[in-house]
Amino acid sequence: MRTSILTLLLSLTVAYGCDDSVLPLADTAPCVCSDEGSGCGDDWCTYELALEPSCLGQVEFAEVLIDGHLEAELLTFEAGDGGLVPTLMTPCTRTEPGAQTRIDVFAGKWAWSRTGNTCEVPGQTKSILFGCVSQ
Repeated sequence: MRTSILTLLLSLTVAYGCDDSVLPLADTAPCVCSDEGSGCGDDWCTYELALEPSCLGQVEFAEVLIDGHLEAELLTFEAGDGGLVPTLMTPCTRTEPGAQTRIDVFAGKWAWSRTGNTCEVPGQTKSILFGCVSQ
């Protein structure tokens, strides 16, 4: 756990430098869709997140920060169909109809940020993949 937190902090530093829009790890918020928060309705949008196969051998897992909430579940790979395949992860955090969600994912030297994830169709499940391809 300590290693993953240090990796997350290093990723934040490398990926964003002095970008103050990235929430510090110490300021993570509770998930509003759990018993800790106010709860979410059935009309809130949810997500299915996964690493792309291009990340095999590059990362073992990825941590997910959504709207300031550090998700308990990790993006990983599992055994299947003759090798490792990406595992679909459904985060606790969901998006209220009409609202936007920011998703930050950190894995080793990789860092992704997806903003503007709007819940336009109430109750919709959005699938988002994160790939490990250098430019």
